[in-house]
Amino acid sequence: MTNNIFLFNNETYLQLTGTAMGTSPAPTYATHYFWIHKNNTLPHHLNQCLSYYGRYIDDLFGIWDCSHSNWESDWVLFKNQMNSYGSLKWEFSELQTQSVFLDMTVNLNNGHIRTIMYEKDLNLHLYLPASSAHPPGALTSLVTGMLTRINTICSEENDRQRLSKNFLKYLVYRGYSKKQLNIAWRQANKSISSKKTTSPIQLRPVILHTNYFQSTRYKYIKNAYHDLFEFPSKATPISECITNDDFNTFGPAPLTLAHHRSRNLKNILAPRKLLSDPFEKE
Repeated sequence: MTNNIFLFNNETYLQLTGTAMGTSPAPTYATHYFWIHKNNTLPHHLNQCLSYYGRYIDDLFGIWDCSHSNWESDWVLFKNQMNSYGSLKWEFSELQTQSVFLDMTVNLNNGHIRTIMYEKDLNLHLYLPASSAHPPGALTSLVTGMLTRINTICSEENDRQRLSKNFLKYLVYRGYSKKQLNIAWRQANKSISSKKTTSPIQLRPVILHTNYFQSTRYKYIKNAYHDLFEFPSKATPISECITNDDFNTFGPAPLTLAHHRSRNLKNILAPRKLLSDPFEKE
């Protein structure tokens, strides 16, 4: 990392220690850096008190088994060893039966692990309002993403039901009608159910990148793709016509229309400009 250059306040700097925040290789660099120390420290504790260990870049989560006679001294030793590598230090929470890791609350009670989606107390739930000029599928995508998140994180059904009802209430507050939400909910549940029964074979996505247009034209293109390529009535599907090994996973994946917006005033009046040389002056 001898060329760790970044720009701040129109001044170019060379960082001498560590890696600059926001640079693309920073997470990978940090992960590999700590991986060396982890392989030398964790094996001893994994065979003793550390029942589970998980890490996402700079967030750690573990389960410490307190049934061993020397668990207290091992806990102190573990913290000291983790902080004996490099200049940065880990901040440890005290041992407890409930902890928050990323967007999940984990509760340990009598050997049973319960997980639930974590939400901050100051979360205002300001979801995309109904008056926003977005494509029709934006609401369905929003509902599908949140329901998938709730069902994935929460381990108990009553938590899933409660959080789903709260999410529905927040969307009503944002101006959506019952009809809009009923349609989005049905489509979201259909999408989630289809993913659970999807074949393990990963199909290559078929993506059409285009400007945003009205839903009538969107439906016409989707129907044409379905009738001509996916399931033609009097012809062989395109997935069975292609024999090249490079395309053996093509189709019958559904068509995805990727919209991009038109240029706004900000793009016109204040366009971004990337310099080929960070030290180059205009």
